[in-house]
Amino acid sequence: MSATKIFARALDASRQVLVYQMRVTIPEDLAMVLPLPVPTRSPEDAVEFVDLSGYPTFFDDLAAAFPPLLMAAQSLGFGPPGAAPAPAPLKVHDVGDFEASFVPSLADFSRLDQRFRLPDGVWDRVPRVADYGFAVLKLKPKAARSSQTIHPMALAFPRRDTRSLYFPTLHVHDGTFASAAHFDHTLYCQPSELLAHLFAWGPSNEPLGRRVDVGRARGLVDGAAHGYQLGALGDLENDDVWLTEPERVSVADLRPTGRCFLGHVRVGRGFGAPPAALDVPLVRRERVWRETSRTKVGALCRGVRAGLAALEQARADELGLGDFSWSLPPYFMNGPQLWHGTSYLDGRPAGEGGGGPGRLAFEPFTDEVEPQSITLGFRSMPDKPKLAMIEAELRRILDASIA
Repeated sequence: MSATKIFARALDASRQVLVYQMRVTIPEDLAMVLPLPVPTRSPEDAVEFVDLSGYPTFFDDLAAAFPPLLMAAQSLGFGPPGAAPAPAPLKVHDVGDFEASFVPSLADFSRLDQRFRLPDGVWDRVPRVADYGFAVLKLKPKAARSSQTIHPMALAFPRRDTRSLYFPTLHVHDGTFASAAHFDHTLYCQPSELLAHLFAWGPSNEPLGRRVDVGRARGLVDGAAHGYQLGALGDLENDDVWLTEPERVSVADLRPTGRCFLGHVRVGRGFGAPPAALDVPLVRRERVWRETSRTKVGALCRGVRAGLAALEQARADELGLGDFSWSLPPYFMNGPQLWHGTSYLDGRPAGEGGGGPGRLAFEPFTDEVEPQSITLGFRSMPDKPKLAMIEAELRRILDASIA
């Protein structure tokens, strides 16, 4: 399977939607199994399957709302025959080119058509899904060809964790599970306001309704809202992706502001980690960043706000800090060099030392904290020694925040 795409959105506080599409080569009967974190003991009708066979270009239209992305989508699992089915079969839903069933628990797989059941014991290696439900989507024989892009599959399920958006990116192929897997994924979502401010996924250029036919999408997309996109390509840790709102953190907490500074606390790199089998410095740091993003967002928000305020109060005159304003001329760092402008594409070197007022965007990071976005206002732009001093202070603030 390749070129798989997943879209996720919360319909309301209690339900989430998933839309899923992939390209497959199909030599025989195929079933895809999606673990779903539904509340325990969910009834057999808890999952609603939505027929999008009438909108095969859903993901093409969705992608048109975003800047070009040089990475693509996802894959999941299928399995060979298992034991004979139980006498009371699970209900089968007709969903375009697929037949779909909801399996409320692992024990209920015995009630599923034996062609589409995973071998006994395969889920023992993935204990985190032991109490999940499972959506099983079986390609109809009339749709089976050697290679094809299957029309989008969609479903709505009750949310176990109402603070999270869930993407089923766990790979189980041919009845086997490995700790690392090859990803070829594009993930899309329409998150809560808090999540949209928190992570560093790429935003759409426009509200999705300008590209996506909301009617044909059966109400699964909010046409008035923007969307966000992440490409995941290569060998990564074999796990699902969760976007989870941190507790006791607000949008205001993620935007620390003061007289001389504007910040944007983010933990976008915390989603999707490299495989545990790799043990090199860069990968080890990525794992630490991921753990920080999962467990210390509140502390990071509070620490960045307090640290920047203290820096402003104690060292504004020494560092040349002035009132922040978007009307100030923009500067950025290109390596060790100070440049005029907002990027190297349209900027130019600023020359040595000082100069007039301006605003300068920094992206400090440490071994514990991924790159953050902090913009400072200056009465007079700093020379190289002061820039090095400021960057060291910002790194100190990040580490002190989570100590």
